[in-house]
Amino acid sequence: MKKTILLLSAIAIIACNPAEQPLNNGNGNSTEQPGQTPGGSGDNPGTGDNPGTGDNPGTGENTPDFSPEPWYQTFFWDRTDREKGGLRGPVKSVYLSMPQYTNDRYNKYTFDEAGHLLKMEHFQTDTDEYNYSMTYTYDSQGRRIKMEYKEGSLTNGYTCEYENGDRYVAVSGTNWIHMYGVFVGDGNGYANCQDLEGIWKGLSAVHFHTEEEFWNETRDYEYVFDEDGNLTITLTHRWGQDKDNMSEETRVSYLTYKDGLPCSSLYQHDLGTSKIDVEWQSNGIPSKLVLGGGETYEYLPNDRTVLISKHYGYLDWGGMRGQEYFYDDHFDITGSDLDIGDEQFGLHHNTYTEYTYDKYGNWTSRKESITPLFWNGTEEEKSVRTVYQVIEYY
Repeated sequence: MKKTILLLSAIAIIACNPAEQPLNNGNGNSTEQPGQTPGGSGDNPGTGDNPGTGDNPGTGENTPDFSPEPWYQTFFWDRTDREKGGLRGPVKSVYLSMPQYTNDRYNKYTFDEAGHLLKMEHFQTDTDEYNYSMTYTYDSQGRRIKMEYKEGSLTNGYTCEYENGDRYVAVSGTNWIHMYGVFVGDGNGYANCQDLEGIWKGLSAVHFHTEEEFWNETRDYEYVFDEDGNLTITLTHRWGQDKDNMSEETRVSYLTYKDGLPCSSLYQHDLGTSKIDVEWQSNGIPSKLVLGGGETYEYLPNDRTVLISKHYGYLDWGGMRGQEYFYDDHFDITGSDLDIGDEQFGLHHNTYTEYTYDKYGNWTSRKESITPLFWNGTEEEKSVRTVYQVIEYY
């Protein structure tokens, strides 16, 4: 389970070429590349026009369109990858960064014109040692049938089968949806199938494989519904140096369904068996997720995408008691309160202000005031910066 808070609305670089990444001056005051004007409008992201700020988001052809997209009325798990991410307009690619680590790690997501995710690339600019990519292939019905993962000399991937008709199949017994959104984090790319999350209609089997000079590994997932409409996920994991003499382990998850979606899961792991309960909005976006032990995630009711609103309960990491998130009318984040349960550090607040937008209503820049996890209350420890998100359109 990922314990670092991750958001779709992360910092992004201002060039569409990894070799032209923004400068980082160390204190986070700006990510602007010299000689370029951040912001921009739909067909020319990252340069030129200023689309406006805050409550006055621009005029003329650059006025952002915040009206609901037609796909807002589509059931969430029937949407394309691009729509699930809440991206407006004919998005071709997006750069996102992960400032919870450093300002030199970036993801790039590339979509086809239909909205399927074609490729996810992770860049670490100070070294290419941990850079990787995932490339996806789809059938004529738009179903993902293949993933190819590459990290240096390592290559692996998985293939998918679909024999469960129109049923909404939970890919994992644990991660029906990422707790913090859709396109987030660098953990999605590891070679242990962590990008296998969410709900895929009709999925019946996934076959994962990796072959290296001194290592072989396979994971085979099978998805079987019973007469009551409940799901059993059987994972058979094999690994070892010798392909003809591999260790084997089988784990089973039992998911109870209600109204066609999973509402409860019992899943096996190294320490035994745990339970997850989930509640859904009518549009298929989760409203509440409760992990074993009472750790709870609540989500903002909306039609755009998955947005966490509260995280609280029994939290055994970092002494943290809970966090609350705040959004504007466009469902862009404006702030978060963090209670780390410490008398000295107490409650502190992050803010996201002075937004600018392109003509599709996707933000292109904003000002962030970020406090570290164990903030001592001094202004010197705050990171105040203007950051930019670059989106390329078809």
